[in-house]
Amino acid sequence: MAKKKDKFKFLSNITRRDFIAGSLVGAGAALLYAKAPWSFSKSSAEQKPIGVFNDPWTGFGGVGDYGVSNGNVASTRDAAHLIRDVNMEELVKTAEETGEEYDMVIIGGGFSGIGAAYEFNKAYGDTKKCLILENHPVFGGEAK
Repeated sequence: MAKKKDKFKFLSNITRRDFIAGSLVGAGAALLYAKAPWSFSKSSAEQKPIGVFNDPWTGFGGVGDYGVSNGNVASTRDAAHLIRDVNMEELVKTAEETGEEYDMVIIGGGFSGIGAAYEFNKAYGDTKKCLILENHPVFGGEAK
């Protein structure tokens, strides 16, 4: 009988709170792969999920200014492929001369791009001009 008690001695250190917490974590993990309750209703097959569009390149957007900011959407891909596929001389011929000149051009408005522009502005102030090129409607890169 003493051997049997020693065999389960490690269980005596577990408090009731630890046991309940562990059970809840296990139950929650088991529910991660379960279907949502509303997915069993008949009407869910007829409704499209909110935010899903017909274009596979466009996913969920945000709210407000971020409503159209959802990564590299089809228009971004098409613009990049246009530059890749078309002769650059033709694009330059149709470009409009604005007379603007910049001392620094930063490609990408993510953390690195905005940080580089900040450091450039801190170093040179209003004496030099910097341009940030961003292909999304909101700055912030992948972190937005």
